[in-house]
Amino acid sequence: MRLVWMFLITAALPAYAQPDTTEQNLTRTRMAVVPFKNNTGSKQFEVITAGIAESITTVLSGSGKFDFIERLQVDKALSEQDFQMTDLVDPKTVQSMGAILGVEYIIIGDLQKIGTRFRINARRMRVSDGKLAEETNAQGQGGGCGSYRFNFT
Repeated sequence: MRLVWMFLITAALPAYAQPDTTEQNLTRTRMAVVPFKNNTGSKQFEVITAGIAESITTVLSGSGKFDFIERLQVDKALSEQDFQMTDLVDPKTVQSMGAILGVEYIIIGDLQKIGTRFRINARRMRVSDGKLAEETNAQGQGGGCGSYRFNFT
């Protein structure tokens, strides 16, 4: 199933995942990806929401355009500051968390499930003002044996 999510994220963020081969772009954007919120109503999807964040980090790291804060640092900051995933939609919380981690952007999101249909929402929040910089989503249908098919908008 992990490979399915890796494919999913690769398809969702193609512009970011392309390596930057220009010499002039030597500065890399610092980002953190927090575990995605599980809005499915089922604890069995907790591992998937964490996996989505890991897949985003893996795919985008390969582009050479971004530096990511390791997940352990993100988890530690979340627990030390007693932040909840729902807090990360508040601009002041985004700014505070970003300052603690020393990043320019925080990627947040969630997984939703209605019947056999799934939806993944991802948002890149700008730390400087706590506002939404960009968003994307994927919708899909659950299949047998843990397979999922997604279409991106």
